[in-house]
Amino acid sequence: MKRVIFISKDNDEIHGMLEFNESNKVKIHPRWNVNFSVENTEVIIDVNYSEDE
Repeated sequence: MKRVIFISKDNDEIHGMLEFNESNKVKIHPRWNVNFSVENTEVIIDVNYSEDE
């Protein structure tokens, strides 16, 4: 199984995880502040947090 983990810029919070199994099945584990959009072969990941200025 292959995994992709999305973490915060300070490496202190996991925002979500994608898992790919041997037959290319995708399982998505999002947090409340993450949006995954999938259209055809394009995946867009958006994290809902504001940048500190």
